[in-house]
Amino acid sequence: MKQTKNQITLECFWCDVPLQFNEQHGFYKCPDCGGEWWPGPSDPEYGINSLWRDEQAYKKSISKQGGGSRRAGKKRQKNIKKKLITERYELE
Repeated sequence: MKQTKNQITLECFWCDVPLQFNEQHGFYKCPDCGGEWWPGPSDPEYGINSLWRDEQAYKKSISKQGGGSRRAGKKRQKNIKKKLITERYELE
């Protein structure tokens, strides 16, 4: 990393070519391999917290839903048998 006149010159991690700064979006891009480097805030904990949040989001996206109980599905009505007329009324 070299610093010249208020602008930092970075080299690509993979191909050692100087990265070009994109002023519109504020990131550095490698002209050869297309790799990008996005600077974070000056807080040193930012990288750790950002990595942790990304990991948690990934874990949530790949987790499977539980099976649930046997009765958790669609509720169905049981068939009701109509009683015979003789069973409906009690005759004395």
